[in-house]
Formats: sequence, C-alpha cells, structure tokens
Amino acid sequence: MSECADALQKSNKKSVSISGWHVHSTKSNSIMGQREITSVEETVRTKHVPEMMFNSELRLKHAQSEVEFTFNATEALKEWMLAKNEVIKVKNSERWMQLHLERYGGKKTEEEENKREEGKEKNEETQSERTTTVLDIDELAKEGSSYDWTFTTPYRGTTTVRGEDIGGGEGGGEGVNSSELNSNTNIRWKPTEERLDMALLTRRDPIELFDEISLYESELDDHGVSSLSVKIRVTESCWFLLLRFWLCVDGVLIRSRETRLCCDLRRRRDATTAKAGAVVLRETRLREETWSQLKDRGASTDAKQYKDAEAAASVLLAGGGPVRVVNEKLEI
Repeated sequence: MSECADALQKSNKKSVSISGWHVHSTKSNSIMGQREITSVEETVRTKHVPEMMFNSELRLKHAQSEVEFTFNATEALKEWMLAKNEVIKVKNSERWMQLHLERYGGKKTEEEENKREEGKEKNEETQSERTTTVLDIDELAKEGSSYDWTFTTPYRGTTTVRGEDIGGGEGGGEGVNSSELNSNTNIRWKPTEERLDMALLTRRDPIELFDEISLYESELDDHGVSSLSVKIRVTESCWFLLLRFWLCVDGVLIRSRETRLCCDLRRRRDATTAKAGAVVLRETRLREETWSQLKDRGASTDAKQYKDAEAAASVLLAGGGPVRVVNEKLEI
C-alpha cells in the first residue's frame, strides 16, 4: 500500500450540510509520512518544519456565495514563513542551537575540517563525535541559519470567494490585508462593533457535527511546546470554530493566538428576503507574556501548567493579564 493511500486510511472524515453551509473535516490519526513532509517543505520553501504535522483539514463553504474558509497546516506554515518573527533565545541557547544543527546540519569547527582533509576521521572518529560544535548565534543569524523555531503563525484561516483569496482582513495587523489585494469581489473582512453572542454559544442545542483537529505540534527540542489546532461545533442554531496557536518556551515566555469564527444560522432563516446571505463574526485574541511578566503580576510560572493549550487557556483566563482583541465581520 502506498504512503498516500495508507494516510487516507488513517484519517476520519465528517461532514454536514445545514442552512446553506457545507462543513467538512478530515482528521488524520497519524503524523505525516516523509513524502507528505517533503511536499510541505517544497510548498513552504523551507526544510525547517514542526516534527509533528498532520494531514488534517477543516473546510466550511457557503453554497450560494461560494465563500469558503479553510484551515490546514501548510497554509499556516506559509504565513509563519512570511511573518519574520523575532528569534527567541532560550537560557541555554547554545545547547539548543547545537541540537538544532545536529538535526538540520551546519558548519563544523576549523579543527574538524582540517581532520577531514587529512583523512584522520577513521582514527579519531570517537573523539570527533565528542567535539562540541562552535556556536555563534549572532553569526548564524547573519548567515540566515537562524529562524523562528517556535513556528509562531499569524494564520487565522484562509478565506476565499469563488477560489480567490480575499486576504486576512484589515484588523489585527497580520497576514495579507484585504486592502492590499486586487479582487473582483466586494466581500471583505471589516472591523466591527458586533461581538460574539455568548448566549447563542452556550445554548444546549443538539450537535450536528463536532471535531477537534491538530494541524501541527513541536516540542521545541525539549524547550517547551508549540501547537496549532482547530475545533468546530455545528448545531441547528450556529456553527462555531476555534483556531488556537499555543506556545510555551519554558522559563522564557508564553504566547497565545486564538481565532473564533461564528455564524448565527437563525439570521438566514429569520430573514424576510430570499436573497439574504449570512454574517460571519471573527474574534482574534492575542496574548504574550514573558516569564518575568507572569511572575510580576503573581501568575503561575510553573511550566507544567502551560504544556497543554486547553489547560493553559483556563489558567490564563483565571489569572487575567493583557489581551489584545480584534473583532471583524464578513457579510455575505
């Protein structure tokens, strides 16, 4: 059995059509194989990818307007590459860079190169293996070997209309702004004063579809955790999804980027005209704090409490702290 066919067997698919929307989720039960990883590397144009990537995807399509929202690892990593985030240096950064170079390759010391030229590797193989690579993080950065190893992405999903990408919106200052695109559609993400209807989201309606999908994860060479996941819930009243990027670099910082999308399906049914479309609200919550900032405001600095994104979200919600919120609306 081919690797691709085997991957298809290891995935679960769910779908539902309701109030003019078609929702499809594909959840992979195993990490990508080498062929899939190579494909992602070629698409994203980098050899640096998270060690755990999943061939999973969530799609929501509005049939009448052909507006579609897509969430997958490849698109998220494309935006990570474009973001040009500041490189975070951990306390034992030299040790981390050594592990990084062992994984991806890098320059050897001058002494090692001389030994290679003199053909002494066989006689001194054991000693050579023990030789510590000379590391200069600033020099590596100048050479382009340094990159955002936390895989922090500003990704909030891909929004298309009839297959055309309409950008990330004008709010949030991330991704491609709608105003920067040449487009034949007037459908755009726009800032709004409307907020997510919490009463709607907490209704106990029967669930038509629920899924929770991991897109990628990294243990950051034992320096913490980085993950991107998406959850979807569809009821007769609404569909709601949460895209969450979570980062914890032990002893350095935490970073959370949560994007919530919601469509009130009752609006369409209650509309007086057959041409009435839909309204999708998007809320983006951005949080970042260093370990010292957490300590200064009395929040927990126990790394164990921040390993799991769901548990960490509860800890941070209870402890307060600075959060930047962006609210947008897409009228279809």
